[in-house]
Amino acid sequence: MINIILNNTTKPSRLLFEQACTDTIFEAAQRMQAHSAFVSAPAFFIELPSRLSRVVLRQLAAAPVTGRFMSWELRGAELVVRCAIDALDVAYGAPTCTVGDVHGIDPTQRLDFIAAVGEAFPMTAESTFLCALELSDGGGAGATVAAGKGVATTPAPAPAPAPAPAPARPAAPMSKSARRKAAQKATLQQRLGTLSHEINACKNRLTKKKHQGKTKPASAKPVQVSKRQSKESSSAPMDLSIAVASIKINKRHRRGPGTRAHNA
Repeated sequence: MINIILNNTTKPSRLLFEQACTDTIFEAAQRMQAHSAFVSAPAFFIELPSRLSRVVLRQLAAAPVTGRFMSWELRGAELVVRCAIDALDVAYGAPTCTVGDVHGIDPTQRLDFIAAVGEAFPMTAESTFLCALELSDGGGAGATVAAGKGVATTPAPAPAPAPAPAPARPAAPMSKSARRKAAQKATLQQRLGTLSHEINACKNRLTKKKHQGKTKPASAKPVQVSKRQSKESSSAPMDLSIAVASIKINKRHRRGPGTRAHNA
C-alpha cells in the first residue's frame, strides 16, 4: 500500500514535474552552465513548505496538480524559480524549484546574471506545468509519483556534458568596395589567363612556320643572260632577213642582160 510521506523530518515533501517540464528545465540549466560559471542542480522538483497538514498533503496526492512558474529569484547563492500551485493556498507561501547555484559567479555580477536569465527565459501566462506529490511505499522501497496521466519521475542526474567547443565566428560580410575589388581581381586574372593562352598559341605557330621554312627544297636559280647574248639573240632575226634579201639580189644578177633579151 502507498502511503504519503507526512512526518519525514529528513526529507521534506516535494512535487515532481511531468517529464516534458523536467526536460525543459534541464535544457535551460545546461544553456546557463555553458555560457557562465553557473552550475546546474542534479534534479528538479518543487520544495513544499514543511508545515503542511495531512489534509493538504492528501489533497495534493489525490490527482496531478497544475501550477505556474512566476519568476526567477536568487536565494543566497542558489538560482530558484518561484511557483504557484493551484491546489495550495497562498497562505502557506510560494514554493520554489532550485535550478542551480551561482557560487562561481562574482557577487557583483549576480544581479546582471539573473537579469540575463529573465530575458532569455521569460515567464508568461503560458508558463504552466503539471506535477504530482512524491510518495513512498510503506516498506521504504523509495520515492514514486502519484498515479496520473502525463506525470513521470525526475530522471536520474546525468553527468554534466563536456563543454562544447565555441562555434566558429562567421566571416564578416564584405563591404561594397571590397566586393568591387574582388570582382576586378577575378576579371583581371581571367584576362591574364586568356592572354597567356594566346601568346603560347602564337609561339607555336611561329615555331611551326620556321620549321617548315628549313625543310622546304631550294628553288632553281633563274638563268642569267649576258648583255652580249641578249644582243645577239635580239639581232638574229635581222641578220636572217638581210641574208634572204642578199640571196634574191644575187639570183637576179646571175640572169644578167641576156636573160632579159631572150625573153624579149
